[in-house]
Amino acid sequence: MLRKKCLLCTSSSEKHKSVPRYVTLILPCDFFQLYGYCYQDSNDIPDTLTAITELGSPLEMIQLLQTSWEDRFRICLSLVRLLHYLAHSPLGSVTLLDFRPRQFVIVDGELKVTDLDDASIEESSCTSNSDCFMEFPARNFTLPCSVEGRCQNMNEMRNLYNAYRFFFTYLLPHSAPPSLRPLLDKIVNATGELHWGIDETAAQLERVLNLYKSGEYLQNTTRISKSEYRRVPEAFIPDENYRCWPSYHHKGCLLSVFDVNEAIEICDSYSQCKAFVLTNQTTWTVRCAGRGPTWIFTQLSQPCDCCSLTTKPNRFFHTSSWVFLSDVRNVLLLVCFCQQGLAEGR
Repeated sequence: MLRKKCLLCTSSSEKHKSVPRYVTLILPCDFFQLYGYCYQDSNDIPDTLTAITELGSPLEMIQLLQTSWEDRFRICLSLVRLLHYLAHSPLGSVTLLDFRPRQFVIVDGELKVTDLDDASIEESSCTSNSDCFMEFPARNFTLPCSVEGRCQNMNEMRNLYNAYRFFFTYLLPHSAPPSLRPLLDKIVNATGELHWGIDETAAQLERVLNLYKSGEYLQNTTRISKSEYRRVPEAFIPDENYRCWPSYHHKGCLLSVFDVNEAIEICDSYSQCKAFVLTNQTTWTVRCAGRGPTWIFTQLSQPCDCCSLTTKPNRFFHTSSWVFLSDVRNVLLLVCFCQQGLAEGR
């Protein structure tokens, strides 16, 4: 995958020799950005290096647990892409010795590192496998000692296990689409046992992304609608929002779907849901963000019943027309689910 690069240069003067070598890395701009640094050599503040990085929101794990699975998956995917780069950086494999959440921020929905003070490029030396011992609170690992006298992939594996224990176990499986759960569980278990390296882990997470974006994760599911729905143009559903969790809107039930069939399946699963509004908003997984019209679908009490329309404005969504599903195929849309059908028009 080709990515834009940010080249960070350091001075070759003698007084700048203490600048950490990682400042000279060519960093992918969509991971974490170092805009520059100031080296101050004065009598009052000797040998001071100040880094200027991009601004992000502090990582709050409790808040992340309340977000949608799609957003939590994005956090894990951006972290794995970062670790994949660090494992293959121009300086060699880089490990983050301090992996606590406070070392990360969220920028435009993606996880980024802000503090590289505890980054290391030194692979541990060894004379036997017993020297390649990694200790964690929950369990320990012993890695092989190479013929060169270095612990094989220790930096990479330390990063990967920390990603598992701080992020994957909390963010990946919970409330994921049911058909993706087996693959996600496999990823979590494999990283927790260090059966995979970062290359395989990244490949499997990219596979999850492709399945989710393309809608292939829905192909093996059996869809039998409990109710019949009617598409209604030029309509509103006023003040009939109900809360669900997780939701993109704290005052309503706003979820993302691949198509109208998935929206029907979700509405059927909620006892409160009697109708849903298919909006023209899209999520981060969409490659081409089409701006299609908004639709309203409401359950039919009788197969041939026709719901009346209302002209009352809705505070969340407005609809002016509707189109067939084929006009916006392969687009992940946001859907607002409602606890009542359409109100009587006036």
